[in-house]
Order: sequence, then structure tokens, then C-alpha cells
Amino acid sequence: MSQPDGDGLYQGTIGEDLLTAARNAALICLDAQEGEIATLITDEKSREGMAAIARELRRAGVKVQAYVIEEMGKRPIGGVSEDVLLALESSQISVYWSIPLPGELKSRLQILGAASEHKLKHAHIIGLSREFFIEGLAADYRTVRDLQEKIVKRLETSQEIRLTTPMGTDLTAPLPMETPWLCLSGIILPGVWQNLPSGQIMGVPNAADGTFVADASIGEWFGPRYKSLSEYPLKVDIESGRVRDAHSDNQRLAREFMLYVRSNPNSDRVGELSLGANLGLKRFTGNALMDENVPGAHIAIGDPLPELTGASWSAKTHVPLICRNASIYLDDVPIMEDGVYVPELSG
Repeated sequence: MSQPDGDGLYQGTIGEDLLTAARNAALICLDAQEGEIATLITDEKSREGMAAIARELRRAGVKVQAYVIEEMGKRPIGGVSEDVLLALESSQISVYWSIPLPGELKSRLQILGAASEHKLKHAHIIGLSREFFIEGLAADYRTVRDLQEKIVKRLETSQEIRLTTPMGTDLTAPLPMETPWLCLSGIILPGVWQNLPSGQIMGVPNAADGTFVADASIGEWFGPRYKSLSEYPLKVDIESGRVRDAHSDNQRLAREFMLYVRSNPNSDRVGELSLGANLGLKRFTGNALMDENVPGAHIAIGDPLPELTGASWSAKTHVPLICRNASIYLDDVPIMEDGVYVPELSG
């Protein structure tokens, strides 16, 4: 099942642009060190990108062991095989890269739990194409970290955050959040996994009220199915931190979304309110886990990722919603207008 040293993952020629992005992921984001062990988990569609990461890890002196999801069993897989879990237990680095399918969130959470438990430097890459990986890993993540630190200082001295957009978003939440603000700068520390590309400031709200209109992208398995949210935005009504209703010109999307958020306890709860701060990302792609990092704001409904955030509750589902052209106000003072941070923050 495994591919020792990543050999056999991809037989074609890997382009230098992809290798450059993989080098940034391996050396800057994961801080790969000679003598470390890395466990890589990928699917058939993501083999080339993972093979590039494997090559750059090996160049840094890391021992690589790679696994292909389709070789674990028929997809969607409900859980991770025992040999993968044992491999994670003996590793210092782990990377997961796949195109998500409905029913696989449990297996991904299992991997994230193991990464947190064993204090791994874990990169999580979901639904990302070769093109978007190259674009997203071109950022200077040290600059991202500096901007995040400035924003958090403002957040920590404010009483309320408000989000608005031209499409009708108008959502407020009291500050401080349930959890401290978490800066996901793309520089991954042991035990604190991050999505790649990265560049967001994450918080778990105690409450939220108003309307959020997702017109950029939606996460989980909704993303591949509904790629044109700009044509049929999803309007979500939120009261006391929970989803009350959803509307869209695409009635199937609204119906499936409401079924999803009503499927389990806390699945309708706002589990995340985050600010994108990766100034290297200039456009929305339709891939939620990339678009979360574009300068702007987003929420996620469902699981607050307690193993990462320290939240006091959990859920079996998690779906991000991203808007375009956000304006962000702290106590009625703007820190972002129409998707652009004010000059005193961004320079």
C-alpha cells in the first residue's frame, strides 16, 4: 500500500514551477530537517503535487513514506488504515492532499487528531489543483505573519466585529471570541496543523447575528458541486450563533445546505469567524480552503476544530462560506474596505 520514499507516486516529469512551490511548503512551511520522518497521504488526482513535495522533503534529508487513499479501500473511505496511523505515530511531519468526497470528513478528522496528538508538523491540502498550489505557495509567509500580528492587536482591544459586503452580508459578533485568535500564517509548528495555502486569523465566536452571503466559494463537498456562487449566492440567516435559514437562486444548493447543517447536533452552529490575510493571493478561485486566505472574511458552520482552536464543543460536520469584497469594522472603525486592508495595517 505504501510508496517507500514516495517512489511510484508519479511517473511523469514534474515541472520546476511545481517543485518551487513544493520547496516552499517543505522548507518554509514545514521547516523540514534532516533525519525527520514524513508520512504523506494522497489520492489519485493529487499524486503529481504530492510527488513534488516528496522530492523536496527527500532533498532536505527527510525519510518519506507515502500512502494512496484509493489503495486503502473503496472511496469514500470511512476511516484510516492502522498502518497509516502507526506511520503517523512515528513521524515528525505529515501532509494530506486529496480531492474531498462526501463521507470522508471523519477520516480526515482522524488524521488531524493523530497529527495533533503526536505533535506533528502537519500540512492539510484539500481540493487543490496543481495551478492553485503553485499560486498559493508563492507568498512570503513571513510577511503574512507580520500582518496577522498587527491585526490581532486591534482585535484584542475591540468589543465587536462587523462584516458587510455589497451582496448583503451584515453580520456582527461580540469580542472577545470563545477562543484566543489563532494566526495560521503558513509557518507550521509541531502539534498545530494548518491548511495550505495559509494566511488566516481564526476565531470561534460566542455568538453571531445577522446575514452572511457566500458569493465566492463554499467548502467541503459542496465546492466541487457548486462552483459558481457568484451566479447564485447562498444567503444564510444567523441568529444567536446558529443558522436559521438559507436562500439561493439555486434552490438545490440551499436545500442541501440546510439538510447538511441540520444533520447532527451543533452542525448549524457558527464554529468559525476568520479573516484572510495572505496579501499574495489576489483572486478568489472557487476553492474554499484557498479562498479563506484571500484578504477578506469568512465563516464556517459546524465543527470549530477544537483540536486546533481549543473550543469547548464540536460537531460532525464543517462547511466554510466565503464572501467577496468584505468590509470589516472593529467597534465601527474600518480595518478593511471592499477587500483591502487599511494602509496602516497593510502598508
